[in-house]
Amino acid sequence: FTAADLQVISENLLSIDEAPDTEIPLRTAVTKATGGQGYVKCMCLSGCSSGRCSCSRKRVLCNSGCHPGKSCNNI
Repeated sequence: FTAADLQVISENLLSIDEAPDTEIPLRTAVTKATGGQGYVKCMCLSGCSSGRCSCSRKRVLCNSGCHPGKSCNNI
């Protein structure tokens, strides 16, 4: 958007009492709001057979960026 596309509004959309007190980094907030870029990569050494594999947890298949040269059960 350009500055000309934005408009000032007079009403408050959120009160101070409704906002949580926890602080998170801007990148984390944007990722939570948008879902991120969707790129997941794991560095599993156990062949992605444990429940700790980030790809398996997100229900995506491992790709060439994951643990190159290692065996994988999630392909």
